[in-house]
Amino acid sequence: MVLTVEGEACRLTQRMRFDRLHNEDQEIDDLLGCLVDRTSSLLGDRVGAIYITGSLAYGDFVPGRSDIDGFCFFREGASAEDLTKYDDMISNLGKIHPTYEGKILDHPISMSSLQDRKKLEEDLGFVNLTSLIQSGKLIYGREIIMSVQPPTRWELDTYMAQDIAKILRKREAGIPCDIEEDEESIKEYSQNPELVLDWLLYPARVLYTMKTGRVGSKKTAVHQYCLSHDDRFKMWLEQALEYRSQKTEVIPEHQVKAIMEVAIDFFWHLVNLVQAKMGLVRKGEEQVCTPADAVNRFRRLLDVA
Repeated sequence: MVLTVEGEACRLTQRMRFDRLHNEDQEIDDLLGCLVDRTSSLLGDRVGAIYITGSLAYGDFVPGRSDIDGFCFFREGASAEDLTKYDDMISNLGKIHPTYEGKILDHPISMSSLQDRKKLEEDLGFVNLTSLIQSGKLIYGREIIMSVQPPTRWELDTYMAQDIAKILRKREAGIPCDIEEDEESIKEYSQNPELVLDWLLYPARVLYTMKTGRVGSKKTAVHQYCLSHDDRFKMWLEQALEYRSQKTEVIPEHQVKAIMEVAIDFFWHLVNLVQAKMGLVRKGEEQVCTPADAVNRFRRLLDVA
């Protein structure tokens, strides 16, 4: 179901619902209607399209906790002043509904980038672009649908391999990769559990993409993993989702250490699966290889040296 709202008085009405929401939330419906109405009133025809992504599009949205993720596409002629006005409007939009606490649609993109896939990937990132194409909800404007093409399965798999290769090359060069940098941050600032939980949930999302050829939310990916696996990671993934759903502000120190150890193991489990999927591990060959071996194999396959 694709929702479109056009014309001068462009508002979402009660009849225009997000069919993937588990329970319709009138507050969010009103908030999106206000977003479309105010953006159109403020910038007129300089607005090309508004696309909603993330948990609201996937059906994992939790009122009061989840962000409203998405992108606002601007036509040629939109000035820096226009974008400043848009940013100011977005920053104040949540105040209309005091109970809403998440971020709202804070990523403006030029419509001209739609004609250049490489440029669009630079703006959005490949996974975000894929998410936009495959699972997003258009709430204003039609042009974007005709301007982007779904990625091929080969492109998705290659992206996943390249992303992991970058992390491995950092490790090989002795540069702390993100997971190790986050581990230090978590030790120093245990007030931010999102860091440790995201590193546990991220591999599940990549595995979901490898298996299905689609990009899903972390919650969707973890549920899928837990349905099809019964291993030591399952318990920790379910615990990570529980922490996120409870908006836990502080994770006990012993739990942080344990989760990080599992997250690192899960990450290397993902690396080995990607290597096997991309033909980097021959039958009968030891599945666990050194980071240097993995980097060299990725380089030969993907020519990303």
